Amino acid sequence: MVNIQYMRQAKQAVASAALERIEDLSGKLNLRRLHDVTLTPQGVIPDVEATPHRLIDDCEYCTSITEGGSGEAIPGRTLYGGYLRSAYGHFLMNTTARLWPVFDEEAAEYDRIVFFSDNMREAEISGNAREFLQLAGVWEKCVVLPGRSYRFEHIDAADPSIMYGRYSSRELLLPFEKVRAEALRRFGETLPDTPVVISRSGWKDSAKTQINIGAIETVFTDNGYEAMSPESTPLGYMVARLNSAREVVSPSGSAAHNILFAPEKPLVVLERSAPPNMYQLGIDKARCGDTTYIDCYWQPFMMGSVFNLTIYGLTAQMRRFIADRGMRLSEGPEKEMERHPRREFRRHLAHNRVYNGYGVGLMQWEDESLQAVAEAYYDSLARYGRYLNRMTPVAWYDYLSPRVWYRLVRGYLRSHT
Repeated sequence: MVNIQYMRQAKQAVASAALERIEDLSGKLNLRRLHDVTLTPQGVIPDVEATPHRLIDDCEYCTSITEGGSGEAIPGRTLYGGYLRSAYGHFLMNTTARLWPVFDEEAAEYDRIVFFSDNMREAEISGNAREFLQLAGVWEKCVVLPGRSYRFEHIDAADPSIMYGRYSSRELLLPFEKVRAEALRRFGETLPDTPVVISRSGWKDSAKTQINIGAIETVFTDNGYEAMSPESTPLGYMVARLNSAREVVSPSGSAAHNILFAPEKPLVVLERSAPPNMYQLGIDKARCGDTTYIDCYWQPFMMGSVFNLTIYGLTAQMRRFIADRGMRLSEGPEKEMERHPRREFRRHLAHNRVYNGYGVGLMQWEDESLQAVAEAYYDSLARYGRYLNRMTPVAWYDYLSPRVWYRLVRGYLRSHT
């Protein structure tokens, strides 16, 4: 069940429409078996004379297919794994999405799994992506190809198990189930059932771009949740711990995608943008656990989900969730999230100018969320309105405005007469 009652009202309508639109294609995905073809990654001119006649869509990336080709073909059975995505969230959603034939009981044995790099260069698989493939038992077969054309004797290309905002399937879970089984075999015997909050405050990049993230996590750790950071926890242990927890709480984005390792567990998603994360909604369609979404962010400007700065806070939705759960809100995190609106706005203003310039920061695929974006903006006016209309100076250049000085002098005279 997907619980969206703690979203703002307009966003609830967007999420509901998306959940209805995202199709369930479980058992309906295609596996194309190609013989003697040349595959060429995006941005590279095919090393063959013939014109490419088909494309493989990889969500922002594509690969062309040409019959035949020059040079000797790579022998044996190969599975096309798509693009090795350098961002871990996209690795979970895009790179693993084509691996389901490896774990399908009826699938043929493959000699290798090939990927193109998303930066068109030879890439090393490292970090959690490497550990994922090791736990899945396919590490030895994975090959990342530099950016040029390759001819294959036999290569299979599977439909992705999830496509952003369009469809999802149970095949999405197959690689994660293999990783989970191995992780539980290694770590799962003596772990507690304490609920877990996936922590981002210890990661340097998140600490810079997610304001109040430490305080919002403290709300949960004060109520008995254990904080766990994906950046400092081995993947195998993290997977086992997610499966032992009674409940998982996570900021939206790649951290919340980790629920794929424990698909039956209840998940609470701390939302950080007005447009819903369509990948997360696709995960909800594929898994069987409950998901609750909470809008616990402020948005001083009109912007979409790609804006790389979040202000977490005690919104009306967050306070209602705390009250409904009977949770204790201690003085420390409440003060931390309530006492510095001017500082929050200044950081947001500076980041917005660098990141978006004079643009609004909305992407073309977020047009359906415009009403939700406006709603979040107007909901934040009570907190930041006096800075937006320059009633209160924020930056040094505000003091160059005659209007600001007029207000300051008028306020001083009124208070002293």
